[in-house]
Amino acid sequence: MTSHNTPINGHATPRPGLLFFIAYAAFFFISKFSGFLPGYALDDYKIISQLTPEDLSSFYVSQGRFTSALVDDVLAASNLRLTDLYIVGLLAIGVFSGLFFRAALRFSPSTPRIFIIACAAALGSHPYLAEYTTFRQSAFLMALFNLLCFGAFLAYLQANAKPPERWRYLFLSCSLAVLALGVNQLAAAYLCIALIAYHTSIPRFRTDSGAVLQPRNLMRALVISGCYGAAITVGYLIVAVLSAYTFGQSGDGRTELLSLAGLPQRIGEAATLVASIFFLDEVVASSVSKLLLFAGLLAALLPLSKQRFRSTAVALVFFAAVTLIALLPILVSGTWWPVPRTLIVVIFATVATLCLCQDGSGVQLRAAACLILAGSVLFVGHSNALLGNQLRLNRWDMEKASQIVAVTATRFPDANRIVLSGSRWYHSSAPSIAQGDLNVSALAIGWAVDPLFDEATGKDVQVRLASDEENSTCNGRREFPHPDSLVEIGDEVVVCLESASAHTTAVVVTPIEDDITRLAGYQVFTRTDSGTLFVVPSPAGTAGARVEALSGHELVVRAGSEECGGRVVVTTAHRRIELDPDGSPSVVMVSSAEDADSGEISVSMADLAVPNWNCNVSFDYYRGRH
Repeated sequence: MTSHNTPINGHATPRPGLLFFIAYAAFFFISKFSGFLPGYALDDYKIISQLTPEDLSSFYVSQGRFTSALVDDVLAASNLRLTDLYIVGLLAIGVFSGLFFRAALRFSPSTPRIFIIACAAALGSHPYLAEYTTFRQSAFLMALFNLLCFGAFLAYLQANAKPPERWRYLFLSCSLAVLALGVNQLAAAYLCIALIAYHTSIPRFRTDSGAVLQPRNLMRALVISGCYGAAITVGYLIVAVLSAYTFGQSGDGRTELLSLAGLPQRIGEAATLVASIFFLDEVVASSVSKLLLFAGLLAALLPLSKQRFRSTAVALVFFAAVTLIALLPILVSGTWWPVPRTLIVVIFATVATLCLCQDGSGVQLRAAACLILAGSVLFVGHSNALLGNQLRLNRWDMEKASQIVAVTATRFPDANRIVLSGSRWYHSSAPSIAQGDLNVSALAIGWAVDPLFDEATGKDVQVRLASDEENSTCNGRREFPHPDSLVEIGDEVVVCLESASAHTTAVVVTPIEDDITRLAGYQVFTRTDSGTLFVVPSPAGTAGARVEALSGHELVVRAGSEECGGRVVVTTAHRRIELDPDGSPSVVMVSSAEDADSGEISVSMADLAVPNWNCNVSFDYYRGRH
């Protein structure tokens, strides 16, 4: 195995790998220090609820996460939960992920130090990785994931360094990789990109023949990585199937593959997603920070001499290949779920490409590093904002829950259960902090709302969300905490958090001059047990916005998916909405000013084919003149 410290051109900058690791750890912890404070993501409520260890293990197995199931069983036998280890888990993520990236990304001692620091900063500070730290229950599992990936890659390096023992080390590497896949399926993409980077760049560190990247090395790297990826995927599938059979579980939508019929739509979604990752505004990261990182990549790739044209061409092909590999787990999944935490491998792919650009001039690499560092400073701010908003959301949720319990207990002391009607997934003071299932209020999630009330009050409070029929109880009533917002039905109290006619949110349609506009890439998620819908702009946009009706125009919304079924038609001029997701009549509520041209339209839908919060529907938005 070649040392990170071996000079290419006789220069002796000591220990670039150590410099990378220190810089990575510094930016990781600076950007994610709020993750050490107690907090709750939606999945954390599942952990702290009254689920038995067997229920949680079955849940993990249904997602193909058999290693996570094993870890949870071991912790349960020790009277511990995953959330109990979030501090040590977050510390270990910073250490083990840094060790893996240090091993996978090789820097020459002649590379400017600021360029090495910039590459580490981009990886350590990116808010896509910060989203994982909002899930306290996943911290320990992600630490184990990074440790297993690190071990698998080291074993692979030993297989190359010790030919007599190659097969033994390859078996060890594949075994550790399969266990890593049992924590998170992104392990395959991580390791395949690490292998491609290693085999593409390592000849430059072994010879003094020059720093030009060779196409044959990249082709060889792609073949080796493909074989390795196929081997660990087959091993993973075998273990996952056996685990599911043992627990009597069937996989959820995320373990199923995309059908051929859905391929054309997925290609369009992928194009929109790539633009969002590198250029467009998101809740978790601004376009400015992304453009600075991308500009730094372009500056490092720029061929300023004839000798660099071949290296640049190889690096561009490398970038396209590793980006595709990074997105592959999302692209082939039967469920389109491109939330930030599933995109963390793309940032690794980007920095791996930067590592291939070390043959640039010192001035060129320093200029690129300045752009990347500027973007990384913004990433630090975005990561801190993301985690800070979670703490704000948790505080608002718990204060609201405590207020509801106090008011209902005072007015109806004999009531045993609370039923929430009109729960929203956001709070009015900050409707735009959510993306996907990040920073979504637990008040609107059926399986999270009960443990939320238990945590807020320290009591075993029985709380659930209202059904569609129960929502009608709040028609014409004032919103909580008005006395008229509470209705006692038997031993339950229905709490009207808002009027039943205003339970939903849609998206902003930006006025333009064209006759027809198509804005693709939005998604609709069911967030309540009753199947009520709301719209989350994905991958770009502002969550919690509204549909604006313009004079002389109509808005047509078409929806459909294999999971939910469905077709929706909205005409603003007539305020008529038709919904037929499963071939039967469905309940649709529309609230708007009588004159659609001067008012807003909100839509809620019920009786979906799959009333489950994981259900998602891709939307296209059209606006045309009458």
